[in-house]
Amino acid sequence: MWGIWAFEETIKYARSAGLQVITDAKRGDGGDTAQAYADGHLGEVPLFDGARSASPLRVDALTVHAWIGTSCVAPFVKAVKKYGTGVFIVDKTSFVPNSEIEQTITSAGDHNWEMLANLVQAWGEGTEGRYGYRNFGVVMGATYPEDAPKMRKILPNSWMLVPGYGAQGGGSDGAVTVINEDGFGGIVSSSRAVIAAWWKGPFKRDPVYFVEAAALAAEASRDDLNAALKRAGKLNW
Repeated sequence: MWGIWAFEETIKYARSAGLQVITDAKRGDGGDTAQAYADGHLGEVPLFDGARSASPLRVDALTVHAWIGTSCVAPFVKAVKKYGTGVFIVDKTSFVPNSEIEQTITSAGDHNWEMLANLVQAWGEGTEGRYGYRNFGVVMGATYPEDAPKMRKILPNSWMLVPGYGAQGGGSDGAVTVINEDGFGGIVSSSRAVIAAWWKGPFKRDPVYFVEAAALAAEASRDDLNAALKRAGKLNW
């Protein structure tokens, strides 16, 4: 109970600060359960009198496991189109070594992650926003920059969530490989390296100052990524 309360309060605070909120919940069920997850995380939930209300857990985007297929994904696609929220399908993850399932070769000669990316390309039709980018994309790990161009070729105008930068060993140059030439199309995530910056590394300090350490780590990450974008000729400001 207290965990849900803390989550709701975190969402409220982020909203008050004008931040975009992504829930890394990795939902992956099908049917009615998938519909409930889509309603709860991205849309509206039913009330007892038949009315509907915005969910207190509603965020801007959600990570989803899609190996069940369309039975799982369809409710999320519907929510994205109706509410303008977003989904990142967990596809090419950042873990080292990488998933055996993702790396399995299909009968067509592609990797499973490439097959899934092609499904995402089909599922995401009609989720384009004002500037042509889709609200339906994938997770593309920063620890595998050699695969980023392949992913971008399959999904030329999808937003991608890029974990693995920082604590998992992904560098800034690899992290920005997935970014389009216009400087958009990717959201680089750094969790432990920021949240636990007080614990070890260049920002280590007494845990009572964890907020200061996190702020410094976030600023350093921002500057590092902007420098990588500049080196790649993708910095658009």
